Amino acid sequence: MQPAKLRGFLRKLGFVPATALLTAVASGASVAITVAVMAITGDFDARGVLLAACVPMIVATLMSLQFLKMVFQLDAAEAELKKLAITDELTGIYNRRYFLDSAEREMARALRFGKPFSCILLDIDGFKRVNDGYGHNTGDEILKAVASTCLRHCRKIDTFARYGGDEFYFLLPECTQEEAKTFAERIRWAVERIRFEYEKQPVPVTASLGVQTFKGPEDSLDRLLIRTDSAMYAAKQAGKNKVSVVAAPGK
Repeated sequence: MQPAKLRGFLRKLGFVPATALLTAVASGASVAITVAVMAITGDFDARGVLLAACVPMIVATLMSLQFLKMVFQLDAAEAELKKLAITDELTGIYNRRYFLDSAEREMARALRFGKPFSCILLDIDGFKRVNDGYGHNTGDEILKAVASTCLRHCRKIDTFARYGGDEFYFLLPECTQEEAKTFAERIRWAVERIRFEYEKQPVPVTASLGVQTFKGPEDSLDRLLIRTDSAMYAAKQAGKNKVSVVAAPGK
């Protein structure tokens, strides 16, 4: 059995059953080797067989405990590394890399099964002004507040990620443009109602959102994201704190 498969098998068993299994294997192997040697030499000794069975039960149990401890620690470390690779450090949601990988998979699924999917780009209004006027720590707290607010409105099948800076992307499987627009309006409303203060003074938080839907075989992920970005800029040009499903002029 390959090391990775063996680790997976032991992990499924659990700590105690895996320890018992490894101990039993070691004890059985010890007895088998002892009996084989006795058969070759013609000198059978029942006490030797008993000793061959008992000693590994002690030694193998201790060794198995240490081995399994290292196995589970390694699994935990690998899981943490995988999580870090796809997670935005500040907000705790998915990062740009994970979003793009998910979008590629969703596009392939949409092409195969003919299901729609939509993307929404959210950009916090006046975020540079917030950083300049209130400091980056305040800006970071607003980013976390927006992320947690949006995440509460997502379905389990949706992907929500920080794309960079103050931009967030939603990937909505099996969602038409009209449905995505309704969802975007709900998000815009929720962000607008975030209550944030700096030195007991209210800091308004709003966002502009662009919505676009994958058009099928003639479309591509790059074109979809460009259109979504363009629609978001159209929302900015329309006065901010709005949702747009059309590309901005000249975009």
